[in-house]
This record gives sequence, C-alpha cells and structure tokens, in this order.
Amino acid sequence: MTAGSGAHAARLTATCRRVADAVAGLDATTAHALVVQVAGHPRALWDLHEHLAAHPDALVSGSADQAPPSLIRLAKALAAQGFPDVRVPACLGCGRTDRELPGRVPGGRLCQPCYHKATAKVCCRCGRTRPVQGVCEQGPLCDRCAGRPQRPCGRCGKVRPVGRRATDTTPDLCQECARTQTTTCAVCGRTRSCRRISDGRRLCPGCVAATRAGRQPCYRCGRRRPVLAHWPAGPVCHACYERVLSTPATCPACGRRAVLTGTGPDGQAICARCAGSTRTYDCPDCCTPCRPLRGGRCARRVLTDRLHDLLAIDEHPELAPLAATLCTADPPRAVLRWLGGPTGVLLTDLAGTGQLTHDALDVLPAGNSARYLRSLLVATGVLPARDDYVERVAAGLERTLAGQPAHRAALVRQYATWDVLTRARRRHDRRDRTSTSATSQYLRQKIHVALDFLTWLDEHALTLDRLTQPDLELYLAERVTTKPLAGFISWLRRRHLVHAVAMPRTPRRAQPTPIPEPDRWQHLQRCLTDEDLPLPVRVAAALLLLFGNPVTHTVALTTDALQHDGDRHYLTLADRPVLLPPALADLLTRLHDQSQPPSGLARSVTAGSITASTWLFPGRHPGRHREGAGFTTILAAHGIDVRPARTAALMALAEQLPAAVLGPLLGLHPHTAIAWTTLVKRDWTDYLAARTGTAHDGRA
Repeated sequence: MTAGSGAHAARLTATCRRVADAVAGLDATTAHALVVQVAGHPRALWDLHEHLAAHPDALVSGSADQAPPSLIRLAKALAAQGFPDVRVPACLGCGRTDRELPGRVPGGRLCQPCYHKATAKVCCRCGRTRPVQGVCEQGPLCDRCAGRPQRPCGRCGKVRPVGRRATDTTPDLCQECARTQTTTCAVCGRTRSCRRISDGRRLCPGCVAATRAGRQPCYRCGRRRPVLAHWPAGPVCHACYERVLSTPATCPACGRRAVLTGTGPDGQAICARCAGSTRTYDCPDCCTPCRPLRGGRCARRVLTDRLHDLLAIDEHPELAPLAATLCTADPPRAVLRWLGGPTGVLLTDLAGTGQLTHDALDVLPAGNSARYLRSLLVATGVLPARDDYVERVAAGLERTLAGQPAHRAALVRQYATWDVLTRARRRHDRRDRTSTSATSQYLRQKIHVALDFLTWLDEHALTLDRLTQPDLELYLAERVTTKPLAGFISWLRRRHLVHAVAMPRTPRRAQPTPIPEPDRWQHLQRCLTDEDLPLPVRVAAALLLLFGNPVTHTVALTTDALQHDGDRHYLTLADRPVLLPPALADLLTRLHDQSQPPSGLARSVTAGSITASTWLFPGRHPGRHREGAGFTTILAAHGIDVRPARTAALMALAEQLPAAVLGPLLGLHPHTAIAWTTLVKRDWTDYLAARTGTAHDGRA
C-alpha cells in the first residue's frame, strides 16, 4: 500500500465517522457506502473532509456557504434515505433544493438559472442581458456574440454578427438574413419570407408565432400557450395553473380537499396522489392545499412570518393587533404585494424606528400612503382615533406660516388655533358624523384668506387699528371669495383689534329650481328597478328623491342605522327611525349584506378586506366612509342633479307634514323646517283641527 492510498483511506474513515456523528440514526456502514458513492474521487473526498472538519453541523444546518458539491450530493443522498435531521442546502436565489448548485457566491450557492441571472451583463453587441462568455474592446459579450465576428452582410450590407459564414458560392450573412428566406412555409404552404426554426423547418411569421418553442395545447382550456407545468392531466398554461391552484376542491376519488391536477378514468379531475404523482401542492407547515410560494409554503404562512419580522412583534408587542389583522386579510398574496408597495414600505420604515404615532405621520409629506396608513392604524387600534381632516390642518399650520413675517404668523396662528380649529373640533364632537375632505379644504381656505387680508393691509400701509369700513369694502371688491373672511373679522372684533368695521351681509342663496314632480317619480322608479345602476348609487339617489336626505349624510350612514321588526324595515336618518317602503328596504338590505369598498390606493388590498366596516358606504381607507363630494359627482354622471332633486323632495314632504314633524324626522333645524313649510305655503288649519278633535275624543 502506498503512502497516498493510506492517506486516502484514513481520510475516508475520518469523514465517515464525522458523517455518522452528525446525523442521528446513521450507522457506520451506511455512512461509508454513501460517502464512497458521492465522493469517490480523491479531490471530492478531500473537499468533503476539510469542510466537515471546519463545519461539523453542515449536514443538519442546511448552510451552503462555501459548501463543496460533494457535501450537497451527500445531503441529498441522506435525505433520500429518510433521515429527518438532514437539511439539503437550498439555492440562495430561488430557495429550491431540487437543483444542482454549481454557482458559488458570497453567502451560499446558486443554481444554474440564478447564477446566470446574478452574473449576467448587457452584451455590447446585441444589447441583451445574458451571461458573459467573452470580452472585447467595447465590453462584455454573450455566448452568441462571443463566437460570431462582425462583418458586412452580403445581402443587406449592414455590419452585423455573422449568422452564416461565407462559402464558395454564398457570402457572409447576418443572423436576420440567415434566418429569413423567401420560400414555401412548411406549415401553411404559402410562399413568404420564412425563418428557420430549431427543428430545421422554415416557417412564415404567423406560423412561427403559433408554433413557438414551449407552446403546447393546455389540457384545461385547449389553447396553445406557453407551458408552465406538466401535471398528470397534461401540460397547463399560466392562467389555468393559477386558476386551479387558487380553487382547491374535494377529490372525488379519495374525498380529500386538494389541488386537482390529475384526471380519473371517467374524465373527472382528481388529486395528484390519486393520479400517482408526488407533487401535491400541500403547504408543509399547515398541510392545506395552496398556491405554493417560497419553499413550497402557502401564502398565509409566508405572510405571517414576514409580518413578524418586518414589524418586530417581539420588540413592539403593541403592533400585534395590526399584524393579526393583516395576516387574516384576503387574499394573502395581495397583502404580500401590498407590503412591497409605497404604503407597506412606509409601514416597515416607521415600525423599524418604533415611531408609529400620529406625530410621526404628521411630519411626512401629504399623500395617500400616509393617510391610508393612518386610517389602517386607527382601525386596528394601534393609534387612537382622531378627526384626521381637522388635525391634518393643524399639523400643516406651521408649513403654511413658514416664510411669513412674524406679526402675520403670530396673529394667524392664534386665529387658527383658538378659533378655526377649536370651532371645528367642537362641531365634530357635537355631531355624530365624521368630517370630510371638504371640511379641511374650507378650514385651510379660512386661514389662507386671513393671511391674504393681512398681506393686503401691509401692501397698503394699513394696520388693524386704523382699518375702516371703506378699506374693508375695497378689499372685498378686489377679491372673488370673501365669505371665509367673515370669521376672521368677527374674531378680530371680539379681541378688540379692529373697530367700527363689519362684513357686509351676504344675501341668501336662492333655492334651485326643483325638478318637476313627474321627473322625480321617474328617477325614483329608475333607482328602484334599474339593475344596471350600481347599488350604492340606487340607494343614495332613492333616499335623496324620497326623503331629501343630503348625500353627505347618506354616505355617513352606519349599518346600525338599518333595523327591522318583522316585515317592517326602518332607517334612522336623524334621531328617529323612518319606515321604509319594501322596495327601498330591499335595496338597503342588499347594500348592507354585499357592499364592498371601491378600489383605492392599495388596489390589491381593499379597506374591507382588512377591517370590518361599520359604514353602509365604506370608503377607500379602513374605518372611513365615502366622500360626499365625490359621490355627488357620481350621481350627476348618472343623470341625477342633487340640489334640484333634494329641493323637489323637501317641498313634497313640506306639503304633507308640518314643520314640527318634518324637522325632527329629517334632522332639520326648526327654522329650516319652518322655512320649507313657508315656501310651499300650505295651510295647516285642517291638520290642527284634526289634532284637536283627536285630543277631545280621548285618542292619542
């Protein structure tokens, strides 16, 4: 025995001993046979011996960092023998364990496709991103261009890579000219400019598109498409692949709920096990049939782990309700995509710094992402509720005053803080209704008008204590919008900063001309019977045409406002329930049962899929209803002019009900109810006499 063979035998014995010690239940004989099988060459045995000496747990850790190919082959052989502790090293890029890992990169190994992607560069000749096979003076070359010199084409004359080299009778041809030739198409038989495909046939462009490599008839839809997978039932295209995996069903052969990828003798779809395949598409964690993601796991498990890591639940347990809500949202793959979007990235950044607060969101640039995230955090209980439309104005007050002189900024800051915002908060607390974007727009307008007025005074060398009524009227004459200034002037007068000035009385805006009564009933009939109209539009328009309920109040209706007592259905419009006609009650019941929020910022994750909505008209953001101004535009697009329709409805009700009944029923102020009854000039003498006679008879 030579010295080399003795060292090889000693190295083999030591390696087998390390393998047997690392894997539980592995005897020395089996270890020796497997090591000889995967590392019979001295070089392979040397690499395996040195790696196990430096990393004794390499077979059970699954780490592919600096792992030689012999270790990967040994791990696969042990796993095939059924040793549960052995973990096969996975590709660092795609995470698959069923591929060879020839590419070595820092941190692990890559399979051939991932290695090509990682090392690919833009070819300086053809411009395609492909693995580098050569380098020229201009830059890297792909495998096709590296072996093809560039010369003038003998047919088109352009300097291109040679596709067919010259012979004694033909010149050099570029790739395009070499592929194209006017001849008879092998499929359709027409004489056209044909290209040679991989099997040697020449086909016209139309036939090439129909017979491209990888296109086969899908077993499910029958269309010739690129094949994504080969199932026991046959090749399947991408669309059918996604459709089948997303709709698991009960297998008629074994009764197990699974992804049906096979076909039984009678033509029925059956599961993979009954079809004799091992690819069952079951999640290894929860064993439920699913569309597999990373490591074959279902999207729900991948989402749970990712949220736990992104939100750092162990360090921030207060975010557990948010993680639980997102984990249960449907569909989970859409939530995973949402986490990679603008709002998800913003959530991850703030969660990583531990600054998920209203103040942290206030300093961010105004945008849909920050507003959506704030609504989500409030709806899940992570942040306390607040009137965001008002507080948004308060948060941007300093940005509005930036760059203003100190005397202007100080006065407007006091006015905005102690008058504009205080009144808005008090008004919001009194009303059981949320604010809208129109609220914040009007509040900003009041602040900007106050700033504009003070700027005008400085430009005309005037001060507040020297302001006169002609000066104020001169300013009003030069401006288009003056109504928001009334609040500022009143505040200045209460603080005795101005004297003997007052805003001119603004004339009342006349009520719009009501739509004719036949048109009102025609619109109402259309809302109750036309199934082509969207259901929210039908409900809002019907409440407007029948009760004159404002659109801003309708969109703020909650699900608790709809009640039923046997066959009778009631809707609370103000403080009292109103009996609904059966047709309208049916529409409201359908809206209550099947209303869904419109697609908004995160189209993959709607507000209704995250939090349970309490609104009959849920909005784009969790915990918010739809905007009244936007819904008014939608009604107008369907032929319903809101103001004339509401005028006609209130005039019709004022003719039938006295002000004392009309006001409380619809939530109108007593003066407003009296104004409507005065407008229609109805004589209520008969009504009072009837009430008096009823009281004398002793009947209530």
